[in-house]
Amino acid sequence: TLQSPRQMVTHLPAHYYSQQIQTNQPRVLVCQRNIRDVVVSDYHFYRMCDLLGRFTGTFDQFFELYKSKHLFYGDPIEWQQSYWQFKDNPRFLFVCFEVLKRDRRGTISKIATFLGKQLSDKTLNKIVDHTSFEAMKANPMVNLTMNPLFHQEICPFMRKGEVGDWKNQLSPEQDQFIQGEIRKLKGTGLENILGYESV
Repeated sequence: TLQSPRQMVTHLPAHYYSQQIQTNQPRVLVCQRNIRDVVVSDYHFYRMCDLLGRFTGTFDQFFELYKSKHLFYGDPIEWQQSYWQFKDNPRFLFVCFEVLKRDRRGTISKIATFLGKQLSDKTLNKIVDHTSFEAMKANPMVNLTMNPLFHQEICPFMRKGEVGDWKNQLSPEQDQFIQGEIRKLKGTGLENILGYESV
């Protein structure tokens, strides 16, 4: 019921919105990231979030939940696939976390253009400063420190914001499993994004 332009943030896969996507034709911004980093990030999020039951097991135990597709939002690769079917739809924009880290200003400009916004250099500079990891981590409106459902004494919501932190967590066997899952995407183009290792 909100007036346009309005926005919604979701972690649900695209099939929950298939009717709205077809009927309302919204603009959809999809964030993508190396799946290895996603799994590690999910583990820490599940540890500190009451909404997800505050997982108390080890990372190895969490990884078994990932392998068996028993995470709350399902398999993260299948989640990406649900949106990737719209990769050629001009009303969808896919933004890669690793590219965003490398070129925040360029990515923000791309998002603004996609949303039909013209930003002055002054406004763009403000957004670039405001969206640095350091600025967001210090901002109570972003870091969720005021939300009682997030136990930041266990793990901060804004944890590291790094590319490649999975190397500090995944065992060689766990990495091999994920590589096998990524290889199943060969030929779709998605394998190059979800296996992306460097900035």
